[in-house]
Amino acid sequence: MSDLQWDLHLLQPIKTLHGRALRTLGDVDEFIRDRSAAPASPHVAGTLGALRAAAVSGSDEDCRLARERAQKLLRANRWG
Repeated sequence: MSDLQWDLHLLQPIKTLHGRALRTLGDVDEFIRDRSAAPASPHVAGTLGALRAAAVSGSDEDCRLARERAQKLLRANRWG
């Protein structure tokens, strides 16, 4: 796990419906895992996979794509 960069900051934080600002890849990953009733669903698994890929690569492009996927998931589930 030491090769993962979960503390990478997103270019813009993701706001939740309760006013929390998710600022890092780790924040978003933890938030989704805590709230997901079906972590094996394709949408959730794909989003968690995108977050992990961004944590592994550390590239801005992967972080942007992971943020977009996470934001769509949060909106679809009315979490953000």
